Amino acid sequence: MANSFPFSLLLLFLLSLLHPLSTGTAQPTSPPFPASVPPTRHSISAVFAFGDSTLDAGNNNHLPNPTFVLADHPPYGLDFPRGISTGRFSNGRLITDSLVAALGLKDSLPAFLAGDLTPLDLLTGVSFASAGSGLEDLTATQSGVMTVAEQLSNFAAYLGRFNGTAAAAAPVIRNALFIVGAGSNDMMMNFYCVHSGGVPRPSP
Repeated sequence: MANSFPFSLLLLFLLSLLHPLSTGTAQPTSPPFPASVPPTRHSISAVFAFGDSTLDAGNNNHLPNPTFVLADHPPYGLDFPRGISTGRFSNGRLITDSLVAALGLKDSLPAFLAGDLTPLDLLTGVSFASAGSGLEDLTATQSGVMTVAEQLSNFAAYLGRFNGTAAAAAPVIRNALFIVGAGSNDMMMNFYCVHSGGVPRPSP
């Protein structure tokens, strides 16, 4: 049976942020940035998203290996500012884009793997989601996208940019909103299609 990634592991990972990161954490890809959170109209200072296409803001456009799960072409983005296909599986904004705008953080929630992020972008939150992913690893691997574990690995790399310690990231994480959107691909691509793990296909 393919390994699944239960929500309990996600919760344990988030709780572990109270302790310093281990030396094995992925190295930052750019210089550390200060944990200085700009004031907002609300207590939430950042938004972080994990999951599938419902929250992917374009991470799949920047994966090291090619995948067919892409939204980098029309009609995607038709109603997005300037009509650009950004990798969002939508003609316009995602729910997380509307959320950060309503919170007064920024206009939209960018993809973590995008190469044009500013320190302010990172401080106010990013999306780690990968379209085609699911709670079960097989769902993501058969589509060539990021598993939830890999998304959390990127989150660990993000934390490593706060001088390598979770304590330095605490001002951001403590007041952040974490959103997870996943599960539908596990049903569509495993239960109904490849019925992984010995789960029988439902009778017609």
